[in-house]
Amino acid sequence: MLYKEIEDLFRENITPKSIYAVYDCHVNSEVVTLGAMSVKSESLVRHLKGCNRAVLLADTLGTNADMLIRRYSVQDMEKALIAQNICARMIETYLDETEKEISTLEDLKGLFAIHRYSPGYGDFSITCQKDILKLLGASRIGLSLTDGFMLAPSKSVTAVIGFSDDKVGNDYKNGIIFLPQLLMSAEAAKSAFEEIKLFMAKRGKVQEKRGKIALLTVKGDIHDIGKNIVKVLLENYNFDVVDLGRNVEPSAVAQTVLKENINLVGLSALMTTTAVYMEETIRLLKEIKPECRIMVGGAVLNKEYTDKIGADYYANDAMSGVRSANDFFKLHSCQFAVPDIYSKYPAK
Repeated sequence: MLYKEIEDLFRENITPKSIYAVYDCHVNSEVVTLGAMSVKSESLVRHLKGCNRAVLLADTLGTNADMLIRRYSVQDMEKALIAQNICARMIETYLDETEKEISTLEDLKGLFAIHRYSPGYGDFSITCQKDILKLLGASRIGLSLTDGFMLAPSKSVTAVIGFSDDKVGNDYKNGIIFLPQLLMSAEAAKSAFEEIKLFMAKRGKVQEKRGKIALLTVKGDIHDIGKNIVKVLLENYNFDVVDLGRNVEPSAVAQTVLKENINLVGLSALMTTTAVYMEETIRLLKEIKPECRIMVGGAVLNKEYTDKIGADYYANDAMSGVRSANDFFKLHSCQFAVPDIYSKYPAK
């Protein structure tokens, strides 16, 4: 009864407000760029990897929420705690409503959202709130910052929501689906694409491949399950995959790269004893074709070792391999920079 009484009081007295804007999203290995804001954050890079649009948003319950909480803090600590709980739930509910509204924007048509990410998560610094408020012009909804970069009013949130055209990949990254569902989706899409190819061929149209990639398991290693999974996914994303198989000599890789004019090679190794051949293969490829880029993956690898042996991309799972391929071929096919979108949407 007491909870309901306090909740009703807040609903009668607060006026939630929101402001948000859509930006092109550019992600490299260290920095995320949204409009005029660049953020160096490993966790935000991981979160927005694969997104080509993002929304900056700020929501607030307004000054009345803070005023009511302060009043309860003086009068009754039990009510103050209940009020804090109610406000936390209300701002999350309001954020959910704002996110639903954002997903209907024409700028984001055909794209899928990943869950919102706020300053303070991972190494996404709270100091970034200053740039977010400036870009949004958040003073229009009464938002400001304290000297410690905390939002005022206190029951307010800033966040980034990434948008991508890859729903299955994002669901896998966010733990909504897992490897069996990922592979089932890939096989279903592959079957659908085969039908589309037949349909287009009958009309004299041929779908161009997005780029050629060589895949292999390095010399001495006969384990190829991971490599085969990556192959299925890459083909599903319409890449032309040259599968060299397993236990492949470095010289055979070099010959294929030169013969087929391949600029991206994926190397896999499961055993620590074979990782040395991965380094040898990379060294040879860099000598014979310096412009060739190498992505590596396998249970024995990590980012530190990847950097040590001179690889360009580290794929800790199959979808990371797909994203690395996307990044590489986007980088090498761009002819001009696409301007950022600075659309501003009025506060509610």
